Amino acid sequence: MYVQDQQAYWTINKIGLKKCIWEMLLLFFFTEVTVANASTSETPSSSKIMKVVFEKFYPSAYMENGEAKGIDVDILLLAMQQSGVKIHFAEYPWNRCVAMVDAKEVDAVIPMVYTEARASKYTLGTSMRVRGNLVVINKQRVKKEITKLQDLENLLVAVGKGYGISKEWEAMVAEGKVKVDEVFAEDVYGALVRKVAKGGVDAAIVDVQFIDNRLNKLIEEGIDTKDFVTTKVLLKKETHVGFTKDNPFAAIYENGLAKIKLQIPNIVKKYNVRWVE
Repeated sequence: MYVQDQQAYWTINKIGLKKCIWEMLLLFFFTEVTVANASTSETPSSSKIMKVVFEKFYPSAYMENGEAKGIDVDILLLAMQQSGVKIHFAEYPWNRCVAMVDAKEVDAVIPMVYTEARASKYTLGTSMRVRGNLVVINKQRVKKEITKLQDLENLLVAVGKGYGISKEWEAMVAEGKVKVDEVFAEDVYGALVRKVAKGGVDAAIVDVQFIDNRLNKLIEEGIDTKDFVTTKVLLKKETHVGFTKDNPFAAIYENGLAKIKLQIPNIVKKYNVRWVE
């Protein structure tokens, strides 16, 4: 009788032990799954690589000997380094860059200028820096003084196709107050400067960081630039990282950018570009 009771005791305890072990394994499994899902859905791991694309756009972003360089590349790298995030950069034509972001094949595109349409479609966040567009004219074609954007009414103005200019400009175009010649070329700003210098359009809107360089190239080619005039009409534009909507890397970028804010003017000046306040 004693032996039978002892056997029953051990049998009951074995069943209880197995049940306890099984419950512990289930608890461990579900805890691990929950933690893993939380880390991947809310905040990307610092070991994960962010994928960023850009158009060849010196000095903002370009490839040199297989390495990404440029003002916006340097700013983004430094911001993400604050959290240990590495970046894989790739260079493509602008339209393909945007298509890749739309398809969520990559995390972001740089640089993206603010427009209301882009702000609703992408996560732009805080601007990396402020750039500027200048209005340039052909003085033989334009006889009036150009002191503000509204003075371009009824003139033929060349701009880069798909390029963001300013809210004021978008409003003028929407209201039909200005005639627009959209330029698509490998070197858009070079093409814009050439059109104005040769009298193909009345005016153009050109990024301030490209004007002097492109004018010098025309002079080297023997093209007369005496009718090319740079006005004082400066249209400021904010440069953003164009993240896919609600991309988890965007929050990491915001934190990093806040930490390096005071270093950005020196990064810009390193490329011999005027700092726009």
